Amino acid sequence: MTASSKLYRTLIVTFAAVLLVAPLNLASAESLGSWTSTTSYQSLSGVSCATLSATVYCVGGFGGGGSSHNAVEYATLGSSGVGSWSSTTAYPTAIDSASCVNATSGIYCIGGEDGNTVLNDVYYAPASSSGLGSWSSQATYPNSLAAISCVSYSGYVYCVGGFDSNGDETSTTYYASTSSGLTSWAGTTQYPLAVDSTSCSVYAGDIYCVAGETENGSNQNSPISDVYYAPLSPSGIGLWTAALSYPTALAAPSCAAYSGYVYCVGGFDSNQYSSTDTYYGALTSAGVTSWNNATPYPVPIDTSTCVAYQGYVYCISGTSDTQSSQGIVGSSYYAQISGVTTTSTTPEFPVAAALPITLALVLLAAAGLVRVNAKKSGPRA
Repeated sequence: MTASSKLYRTLIVTFAAVLLVAPLNLASAESLGSWTSTTSYQSLSGVSCATLSATVYCVGGFGGGGSSHNAVEYATLGSSGVGSWSSTTAYPTAIDSASCVNATSGIYCIGGEDGNTVLNDVYYAPASSSGLGSWSSQATYPNSLAAISCVSYSGYVYCVGGFDSNGDETSTTYYASTSSGLTSWAGTTQYPLAVDSTSCSVYAGDIYCVAGETENGSNQNSPISDVYYAPLSPSGIGLWTAALSYPTALAAPSCAAYSGYVYCVGGFDSNQYSSTDTYYGALTSAGVTSWNNATPYPVPIDTSTCVAYQGYVYCISGTSDTQSSQGIVGSSYYAQISGVTTTSTTPEFPVAAALPITLALVLLAAAGLVRVNAKKSGPRA
């Protein structure tokens, strides 16, 4: 990506249980319903957001003049959309295009850029009753990179790609344990392409990375439709495998995984124009096995940040560039994931008391007396 590229962007899960043993939760997810406007954010793009329970925390971003910001805000998520935004502890530096992920009790943010300075900073802030506590410096990222895509899973952070101070993409990937703070990074299986502005999500122990941009000859701003996935473990990222390509070549889409599907919103094309495209794909151990159209986003958008929580996808601010206009928007929207159903039954007995009953039912069934059937940017000028 070149420094002059762009000013304005950078069951059903099924659980079979014998009667009265435990609460039963059934959920399935499919397409998205209509998008609904919700509480706007600041007019910033390149913001990075992460969720902890029902709260979303958003860090940094750049404004219309290209300057990076250190603002951090948080809000609750619910069926009525995004709640009121409140300011919390500012980030230690002005930042945009960082990658922030949730930890057990706080937020890690990796890399990013301050204006045209690409950074290797890593910071952590714990969640508190008033948003986030103080930010503390963690082990620096091995390279100074922005537009990395990181995910957190089972006590580790895994990061893919990014661009350096020359605007060159990288295929490097790194991971780190967060069990005792983030104290060191280790290299792991490189991504098949040098890429930035891809959007990675994690589901069921696999990482799925969608689209992004790479270099094509002298063109450093070449959006791609490639999708790759790999298993995650305490030993790093496993072998990357190509999955079904994304329907459109786009950079800086924003993807969020939920209940076996990944939902991807917007992105910019080879003309640097933002898109309203929204797709969802089924996630399996064989990769993304299908892509389908979902309700288009209400405005062309890229470099937005989307999160999924409790059957909804929420997308916050971003860049909206078209042939006729360019601008950064603070508008935010949310959509319900169609087909989501959640039911719960409360056991009439404690689980410990229910186990002997369960055993008795199983024995009766074996005797034939009872039968129970259970069937997811670059330097700016």
